[in-house]
Amino acid sequence: MGEVNQEAENYKERYRYLSREELVERLKRASSFTEKAAIGAIMKENGWLDK
Repeated sequence: MGEVNQEAENYKERYRYLSREELVERLKRASSFTEKAAIGAIMKENGWLDK
């Protein structure tokens, strides 16, 4: 499990400063669940997810 968490943190570091639109585009093209989860976490932290 530690490897998955590290991978998610790597994605979060890489994508942290992208705009909402850029994150949405990456989410559409993401192939791994870990990448999608990291993007979702960033969007949630920024308040960009619909409730």
